[in-house]
Amino acid sequence: MANNGYIKEHLRLNEHKRSEGHLALNIQDVYVNYTAEYEHSPLEHMHNSHEILFVEEGIVEYTINNEKYLLKKNDILIIGATDSHKMNILETPYIRYGLSLLPSYTLSRTNLQSFHKLLRTHSTEDSELLKDWEKNEFANICKILYNLKKEINDAEVLTTEMIDAYLMTVLIPLHRKMALNEHEDLNNDVSHVMRNICYFLNEHFNEDVSLDSLSKMFYLHPCTISRSFTKYYAKNFTTYLNSIRISHSIQLLEKTNMSITEISEKSGYRSINTFLRRFNIAMGISPLQYRHNYQKMKITINNK
Repeated sequence: MANNGYIKEHLRLNEHKRSEGHLALNIQDVYVNYTAEYEHSPLEHMHNSHEILFVEEGIVEYTINNEKYLLKKNDILIIGATDSHKMNILETPYIRYGLSLLPSYTLSRTNLQSFHKLLRTHSTEDSELLKDWEKNEFANICKILYNLKKEINDAEVLTTEMIDAYLMTVLIPLHRKMALNEHEDLNNDVSHVMRNICYFLNEHFNEDVSLDSLSKMFYLHPCTISRSFTKYYAKNFTTYLNSIRISHSIQLLEKTNMSITEISEKSGYRSINTFLRRFNIAMGISPLQYRHNYQKMKITINNK
């Protein structure tokens, strides 16, 4: 019966519209989708969650932070939260599972904190380690993703515990493939504080946050926070905070009719000029241009 369910599930592609799936990437702690796509996404975007892609068919090229990553059948790619990216499909159909995890969730779950070095965008060289999985091993991971997707949708008793168990079963093989060693510093005091700071930033990004305010809150020197944060999360404090804010602003640009000034304020920027500058640096276009391009893409998709 399990195999039959798995086969039937693989006939039910694209259950949600792309816009609905993108919304889930920003608000759902753990989200699994299964899609077949036939055209590239012309719009560079970012979202709040870490995203892991598992390619079953097709060839696709992702551009992440201006670096290109080529994927084919049985390849896996990790895209870190709030890293801007777009895709160009080179061979159709592009069929893949997508697993997304909000940082606030992984930071709050003890069993998942071990994967903070895994859940980020890696260099093109390091990402090669997650390519060309053995056929049966890759198929087993996809079956776990199917069960995880079902668990999320069914919401039975102890669902959170089951979700974490499935996630561990998926993430451990990836962690081992990349030969990451994070246990040596996982339990030290600075590591614990960095996790708390990262969690705080994800929850309070729209407030007036600075290294000095964090220093007073977490009893560490600002220089220690700055240096340690970069070590643990491969982004400095300013870059990380801005990426969260820009990702939130993108949600508001897509889902609301708020003015650019309102979006700037709700995303944590006290100066609209700072917001405009940061957005342009991150996305290569202005917020108004992004909204226009998104609405144009949405109309094109809905008319097909």
